[in-house]
Amino acid sequence: MKPITRLGLGWLLMFVGAALVLESVLAELRVRTQTLAAIAALGGFALLVSGAILRRTATQRDHRR
Repeated sequence: MKPITRLGLGWLLMFVGAALVLESVLAELRVRTQTLAAIAALGGFALLVSGAILRRTATQRDHRR
């Protein structure tokens, strides 16, 4: 995968992850089970971390040469 693709995908995953975390926090205001909110928060956090890892690998230089 090209670095620019990994960079864009990383930003997209981080955006979606942040939206899920924010939505799970705001879901506490509505009538919803805490289990679903916790699952959404954990999924959002996982997306944030995977996006950050993708962005980091896209910006690092290739040291194999």
